Amino acid sequence: MITVDAMGCQKKIAEQIKQQDGDYVFSLKGNQGNLHDDVKTFFTSSLSPKVA
Repeated sequence: MITVDAMGCQKKIAEQIKQQDGDYVFSLKGNQGNLHDDVKTFFTSSLSPKVA
């Protein structure tokens, strides 16, 4: 499992991790516009999956 801050969130890095059968968690900043809004909605919506 690889965790990466915003500086390392590059497509090439993600591809290399996937090619080596790894998993990753990338940070998401507010300057990512619609993507940030969609993720925020996913976690705050009443339709979101419940976490045990």
